[in-house]
Amino acid sequence: MIYTLRITNFRCHHQAELHGLSRINLLLGKNNSGKTAVLEALLLLSLPGNPRDVMVRLNELRGYGPGADQDEIMESLFHNWDRTQEISLEATDVAGAFPPRTKEMPGWRELRIKATFGSRRENGSGGVLESANMIGATQGLAFQYRSPVTSVGRTVTDLTQRASRQTLTDLEDASAVVYIPARSVPDAQTVAQRFSRLEIARQHEPVVEALRVIEPRLRRLTVVATRGGSVLYGDLGAQHLMPVPLMGDGMIRVLSIALALAGSQNGMVLLDEVENGLHHSALPGVWRMIAQTARRLNVQVFAATHSDECIRAAHRAVVSLNTREDLRLCRFDLTEQGTRVVDYTADELATAIESEQEVR
Repeated sequence: MIYTLRITNFRCHHQAELHGLSRINLLLGKNNSGKTAVLEALLLLSLPGNPRDVMVRLNELRGYGPGADQDEIMESLFHNWDRTQEISLEATDVAGAFPPRTKEMPGWRELRIKATFGSRRENGSGGVLESANMIGATQGLAFQYRSPVTSVGRTVTDLTQRASRQTLTDLEDASAVVYIPARSVPDAQTVAQRFSRLEIARQHEPVVEALRVIEPRLRRLTVVATRGGSVLYGDLGAQHLMPVPLMGDGMIRVLSIALALAGSQNGMVLLDEVENGLHHSALPGVWRMIAQTARRLNVQVFAATHSDECIRAAHRAVVSLNTREDLRLCRFDLTEQGTRVVDYTADELATAIESEQEVR
């Protein structure tokens, strides 16, 4: 699990350092303060062998589809769009408990990203030859990943081909990392397949229990084969089973989180705007589920949020479970010198809540 993270020249972060990370890490800050960028940095750092597929999917989530100006998309990764400055993502890892209780040297990993330049693909030059047309375009990105056990190099030059959903699902499963964006509608068949794998392994009951936080009438979940493929249905005690995709945004959000946690043992789950689609009354139960599952399966969680109710619910969950050491808050403030990171332990957060201090 990641204990420290250093980000250099990535998106809005000129320099950002996170220390003392724990099992559950809440990322706070104003709009455009770099919370999502941290999640994306963690995802790239966790899937070093497949940067192109990761980039294509992340771009699609940001609204860039195939055929968009890929030079601009590549350059947007660099702080202030300065592609001459190398991106560096560095993390140290620890095994076992949080905080680490060993004096052994931690593991580490590092990802460096450089722009490669080439000529612009333009027909004609208006009768003149300009150097800007010869070396002005970002032709690709060179990724170099290093750790104590491996070194992987990849060059990405084409982002026009759409990455398949199955490709990223396979990558998530292989690497035990799942990224859930702020707003997404999960593919019904993929959800059914992921639940089926858990049911085969008899690990599906925690998912059902998590959904009962939103819908107490839920008795069971079952996968049903339809003409369009497999779909997950829920039994609410009515005459007809109900397709889960029709149960509302809250159910879909909790289902995505529960499936991610259940399928990421010894791995990582990245949640952007975790509270989206959830009524404030459901947050304590959702966070209790996250805290319990993360500890039971040894999953590290990074969750971005704007919600004070979400922060308080996470704090109440770890206090009620007597796992205060599992919670860490990191607030990002952008300054001219870089990103200032202010962090809180669960006990420091309790003091801030009692004195009505604003931590967001």
